Amino acid sequence: MTTSRPNDTVTAGAGPGNSGSASSGRSLLNALTGLRLFAALAVYFSHLPAPQGAPRWLLTLQQSGYVGVTFFFVLSGFVLTLNYFDGLRTPQQLWSYAVARIARVYPLYLLVLAWPTIGLWATGNLPTKDLLLHVLGLQAWNPDLGIAYAFVAPAWSISVELFLYATLPFLVVLVRLVDRRMWTLLGSVALVLAGLLAVAWLFTRTGRADLAWTDPASAHRWLYRTPLMRVGDFLLGILAARVYVALRNRSFGERLGSWLILPATGVSVFLAAQSSLVFSAWSWDAMYALPAVTLILGLALAPRSPMSRFLALRTVVFLGEASFAFYLIHYTVIGLLGAGAWSNGVTLQLVVLEAMHLGLATALAVGLHVGIEKPARVVVKRLLDRSRPRPAERAGTGRVAARDPLHHGRAPVPRHPNRPVRDGRSAAAGAHRSRPPELVDAAPSHPGSARARWTPPTTRPPVDDSRAPAHNAVAPL
Repeated sequence: MTTSRPNDTVTAGAGPGNSGSASSGRSLLNALTGLRLFAALAVYFSHLPAPQGAPRWLLTLQQSGYVGVTFFFVLSGFVLTLNYFDGLRTPQQLWSYAVARIARVYPLYLLVLAWPTIGLWATGNLPTKDLLLHVLGLQAWNPDLGIAYAFVAPAWSISVELFLYATLPFLVVLVRLVDRRMWTLLGSVALVLAGLLAVAWLFTRTGRADLAWTDPASAHRWLYRTPLMRVGDFLLGILAARVYVALRNRSFGERLGSWLILPATGVSVFLAAQSSLVFSAWSWDAMYALPAVTLILGLALAPRSPMSRFLALRTVVFLGEASFAFYLIHYTVIGLLGAGAWSNGVTLQLVVLEAMHLGLATALAVGLHVGIEKPARVVVKRLLDRSRPRPAERAGTGRVAARDPLHHGRAPVPRHPNRPVRDGRSAAAGAHRSRPPELVDAAPSHPGSARARWTPPTTRPPVDDSRAPAHNAVAPL
């Protein structure tokens, strides 16, 4: 069984401080990036056999790694809402959003898809119609489990995610109708949760929860991998993002977030360790929806909590950024390396071997993330979205703004005329030597003059906000 992949990047160095502008920077909550890493690891271990002699609760916990699916889809709705809630009103904004989604998913997905495709083509066994479904991201709509999981098995969730991306502009319009009072937002969250639980109850009551996963009428097909049924998770993330926006500046917001994190984590682990619930209709989605949305909201509200700080460590954040690549290739790597040999017995040598397998999968994912995923994302955006402003235009100046999110590196920040320079004099006194370009006239001071005359700035110089608190910026994904 395969699960969804962590698709929406939540990168280091910022947090959702804007209500949804798609141009509000590139970073998101560090803690949510780290959360993606551990959700991806849960998926990885769910595809390994359990170590021989493992206690039943550990076996169940390992099997329940598919719970990361719900976390990923809720997180996707949360992050995209912070970026685009107020930025999906014009045709150009919608096009920019669509291009950003394509650039986020398709380059690496098509590359990973090419591996099994070429192998099947070389042996003359390539199913062309099935391949077309996968290229278009429609495989999850097919009732045949073999087709949905063909080629790159975990990539069925690409199909789900693409559908959720398409629903965002419509869901945002609906959420705006209830985004006026806290009680209307919380009431909407309760209605969505009640709907998910009601559907799970219906499948359990009618016996469809016990059908084989390959049965088109099974709970696995409808509650787990059908794109339409995942709209509930996505909508919960959207509503939670609006709750966060309403609470982030309240005096009790961070304290509330700290109170939510540990209970949500504890409940998630407790439910995942229950052998009577694993692979049940409740576990495919509904059972983890409330813990997922609660944990994500808590981490967003409390970036200084112990768990948030741990998840925001630089190494954790970096690996979280590479979790999309890790998810896409982990199932193939497990098969190629024969991971899971400890099911026949646990020895120190086998534990080291499994650690090496995980390390190789991680190293390959990092290489794909840095060498393919990130560069390809930039290229696709430049080719398909000509309207995207360059960094200099975005800053409203003739140069790249300091720490511009799309400029890799720091641009020079103009020196304030009253701040001391290296030799102890003011910047005004040493302006004839340094003369930042934005503080120098573009034309000579008088006809025939060979040098431009320095003029004091009339406004405060741009402030480098790269060290702003983590909750002050959000960026499109």
